[in-house]
Amino acid sequence: MWAVHAGRIPTRRVRLAAIMRSVVEPGAILATGIDVAAIRALAWSQTHLLFDQATTGEAVEFPVNLRDLDERRQSARFVVRG
Repeated sequence: MWAVHAGRIPTRRVRLAAIMRSVVEPGAILATGIDVAAIRALAWSQTHLLFDQATTGEAVEFPVNLRDLDERRQSARFVVRG
């Protein structure tokens, strides 16, 4: 069925019977240029990352979980919690 309104672009109305679902990956922080071996050697797991904003100098803290380490790229990916 087509619906045409005066002065508007014709649009098509469709009835959907299926339920649409989407998977959203949580936000992540990718840290590059780091010593992956040093992170693996830590006796504790990282729970927070702390950054200083360049413009204000204010500290910004993120609660995170370590997702993976890549020795070849010298990087670590942290998933932001909450």
